[in-house]
Amino acid sequence: MEDNNYITDFARSLSYFEQINLLITIFQSENQISRKEAYERALVEVADEKFIEYKLKQIIQMGPIT
Repeated sequence: MEDNNYITDFARSLSYFEQINLLITIFQSENQISRKEAYERALVEVADEKFIEYKLKQIIQMGPIT
């Protein structure tokens, strides 16, 4: 298995609405914004499949907080 392939496979396995909800959760956790604001941003970003993979990799591979 190629490194990080599991992230790509997971991202591609999500339905459109699952991708939207994932992005909403990510945006809210990163920016402390309202669900409505996060939803509006998610609608823009969901079209970019690579963006979803990027955000998942960023979250999963984030190091410890010091």
